[in-house]
Amino acid sequence: MERQQVIRAFFAAAALLAPAVAHCRADGLTIRQCIEAAYGLSPALVSEQLDVDAAGQEIIRQRTALLPSLSASMYAGYINGNPVSPFAIITGEDIENGIVNGNTREVTTTTTRTTTTATGKTRTGTTNSAAIATTTQLPHQLLRADFAPFSTEHIELDYALFQNGSILGLNDAPAVAYARAAKQGLEWTRKLGEEKVVFDLCNAFFIAQWYQRKLARDEARVHFSQERLDIVKLQYQLQLMLVQDVALAKTQLEQDENTLAATKRSVRDSWAVLAIMIGQPTRRVAKLGGNPPAFPALPELDGLLAAARTQHPSVGLEQSVVEQARATYRLDQAALYPTVNLATSYTFGQNLDHIDASSANSPSLYAAGVTVNVPIFDWGSKLAEERESRIKVRSAQADEDQLKMDISTAIARLYDAIHALDMQLATAIENQVSNENAAQLARQQASAGALNQFAVVTAEETLLSAEDTVENTRLAELETYTQLEQAAGGAWKWQQ
Repeated sequence: MERQQVIRAFFAAAALLAPAVAHCRADGLTIRQCIEAAYGLSPALVSEQLDVDAAGQEIIRQRTALLPSLSASMYAGYINGNPVSPFAIITGEDIENGIVNGNTREVTTTTTRTTTTATGKTRTGTTNSAAIATTTQLPHQLLRADFAPFSTEHIELDYALFQNGSILGLNDAPAVAYARAAKQGLEWTRKLGEEKVVFDLCNAFFIAQWYQRKLARDEARVHFSQERLDIVKLQYQLQLMLVQDVALAKTQLEQDENTLAATKRSVRDSWAVLAIMIGQPTRRVAKLGGNPPAFPALPELDGLLAAARTQHPSVGLEQSVVEQARATYRLDQAALYPTVNLATSYTFGQNLDHIDASSANSPSLYAAGVTVNVPIFDWGSKLAEERESRIKVRSAQADEDQLKMDISTAIARLYDAIHALDMQLATAIENQVSNENAAQLARQQASAGALNQFAVVTAEETLLSAEDTVENTRLAELETYTQLEQAAGGAWKWQQ
């Protein structure tokens, strides 16, 4: 069953990812396609769903355990010994007292008498006497069975009428309520797993995309550093610059080349992290399409806080803990009450030598009764347990309130961080635009002969530094938006 679910998940992810792979060279993979693929390939989500399914079976098990239970058994064997059981399936035999198979019989006794006559001769005579017939049968424990074959068939019905908070198994018993709350907790845990998949996937996607975009800037920076070195060498030959300027330009080129090599490695490494999540080969880096996603307008803070307090999976998980604590409290309360149990049984025996259900060789026994257990005195142990569970209910409720406060605080802080990053990004973009205009002006002046190429290279490098600042700030804000989506717990979806 588990293997089939994993296989279905794999093919589902492959089907979702196939269109993306077909167009990845032209358009590149989108974040939405990666999220859908990660959903289907996450072993954690498969495991959590299986836990939910198992918890559903636990509810059924707890509910059916409160209903009447019927069992049957059969035993076949031999009886040998004296005495045998009072419930004797094989009747005994006692020849000495005239009992055979539990019935009386007549026994003839012969007495020999010898007489001596006056002449010295001896005469022998016999006297016969009969035992008095009686209908009195000796008790079974005095009877003997000599390896007699027999069998017993037993059927038993047991029904807990009132026990552990269950009334005939028809009400919402504490055991069933506890199992149901546990299943709800596992369902919320699976939703938490889905949010974690999105969070991890988004971070991996944004970092991989950032490195791919950085690679182009680093390649341009190496190009401009090489051009700067050429210009410095030429001016050194014209004795317009010093040898120190040449050495400085070489050092700058070496640093930019090292940065480019490190960026290339980071492109492969960041893609490998993303590829593992979406089931793609790590040896070939796929293009991640498009520019970084635009930042959406944030929802109204109070509305998001109210939605997160009710929809966050962590809150639902904590609520399930509260419900389990309440079910435990009800169970401990029920331990203070009497328990009532109905038990009925029927046993049928057979003499396998003489199978005859109508004779004494086939006895039967039916028993039915109600057992009532009343707790009277235990030095306050059950009362202390009941008070403990009641306190734990209040403790779980306090934990739920604290969790809601923590969620609200985290969301408010992320709002503040996003607004601060908005201002930083606006300043960085303004600086980038200014440097872009300066670089464009430098290129125009150089083409008109009013400015040398060295000034153009400097302006281009300054523009690249401004672009780095913009991209770094944008990545930080993307990660903060991802954190906000996770903190909201599904109450607000950014990546629709």
